[in-house]
Amino acid sequence: MNTKVKISPPNSKAISPTEMPASARTSSSVETKNIQFKVSPQRHNEIKSYAAERGLSIKDLFLKLFDENRMI
Repeated sequence: MNTKVKISPPNSKAISPTEMPASARTSSSVETKNIQFKVSPQRHNEIKSYAAERGLSIKDLFLKLFDENRMI
C-alpha cells in the first residue's frame, strides 16, 4: 500500500534563537527571573506539604519566608 504524506512548507515567521522561552513570559509588564535549586524528593515533598497546609504555593512560601526573615 502506497500512502502519501503531505508536508506543509515552513512558516514564514522565523523564530529567533534568543527569543525568550514561553516559561519565562508573563502576562504582566513586570519582569521576572527564575530561581532554581535541587532538593531530594523527600525534602521536596516536605516543602510541598508544608506550603499546602498553609494554603500557599512553594513559590509563595519561599517569598513569604524570605520577606519575614531577611535583615534590612
